[in-house]
Amino acid sequence: MTISGVQAVERALSILAMFLDKEELNIEEVCRELKLSESTVRRLLGALEQFSLVEKTEKKKYALGYKAFTLGMRYISRQEIVTIARPVMKRIWEECQESVYLSVISNYKRVALDIIIGQHALAHVPAIGRPVPLHCGASSKVLLAYADQKTQKMAFQELTAFTSKTITDPEILKAELNKIRKQGYAVSFSEMHEGVMSMATPVFDFRGEIRASLGVGMPISRYSEELGEKIARLLVAEAKKLSEMLGHKSS
Repeated sequence: MTISGVQAVERALSILAMFLDKEELNIEEVCRELKLSESTVRRLLGALEQFSLVEKTEKKKYALGYKAFTLGMRYISRQEIVTIARPVMKRIWEECQESVYLSVISNYKRVALDIIIGQHALAHVPAIGRPVPLHCGASSKVLLAYADQKTQKMAFQELTAFTSKTITDPEILKAELNKIRKQGYAVSFSEMHEGVMSMATPVFDFRGEIRASLGVGMPISRYSEELGEKIARLLVAEAKKLSEMLGHKSS
């Protein structure tokens, strides 16, 4: 980007920052505050309007556009989800006593944001903040199942095997993702780590888009079909509550 390009970005951001103090602005106010010519301000506002970051009002002034609102909601959702999810995670932990974790997609990888470690001496403990692939493990697969096309395309480009149980065949993975979408949760046995099983459910936001996953992990030695059914019901119910807290309306 050229110096003039950087300057234009800085000026456009300065205009957006003015809305922190006022709901509406006219061109004269922006010119006076930023000491810019009318032609420059009109050009900058036109660019912001093109991207729906500002919009004209009936009073022939400018206000923040809907995309500015969407950006703000994304920030709020990202900052608040750990705090909002904690009580939900605690309820799941109290019921199953196994490790419970909250994960999101970041740069086409899964990242654990928070974890409550299982009560047992031998517990599954994912590393918070460490990016892992989206094609293996219950939390990863459930995020991938509901991810946008670009994220899915990126994930399918490198299906690395971590164990003998890791899904590396694209067609098998597609079938697995379809199954997850139908049943509403994902299951994994030794796909990322030998001897570890996990289950996870999707969490949706106010736009109906995947926001996070709630997962439970444990050593396979403690797993039973009865326990798995119990955890699946628990995760689905609690993930639905968390989604509603984030503004999602169930169909």
